[in-house]
Amino acid sequence: AIEAEILLAMGRLEEARVAARRASEAYAQGLKLPAREALYFERFIGPPVERIEAELALHGGDPASGEQKLRKIADDLVANPRFDAWGEGLFQLERAAESARRAGRPQLAKDLADRMRRIDPEYVPGSSTRPIEDGRSRTAAALPR
Repeated sequence: AIEAEILLAMGRLEEARVAARRASEAYAQGLKLPAREALYFERFIGPPVERIEAELALHGGDPASGEQKLRKIADDLVANPRFDAWGEGLFQLERAAESARRAGRPQLAKDLADRMRRIDPEYVPGSSTRPIEDGRSRTAAALPR
């Protein structure tokens, strides 16, 4: 799923669809493993696969479906009490909100940011995309000040 996300962020939509299809097929195979392993796939692999599928719908022929799926993913994360769900979920939603902005869906991006604040009122959406001023980031040095 991460390959599809990278390709989508680069604007390589068709390649992203192919990568997402591979991820979805591998995810389906993982769900057929013995119970413990299948549960791992369901909890930790499923959300990124579902999110990239929804993001691709935003950029493709069914943006309304993509919006609906991303809102459901966000609502499920808001309601989930597990630390991994909301901790990782914040970053998943932030990436989805950025994808929504790139797809020309500013209201969806705002709605996702609102849900991020419901998970953690102190969280600042966009903070993971701001440059780190520690000299280690190659891209931070290239950004205008």
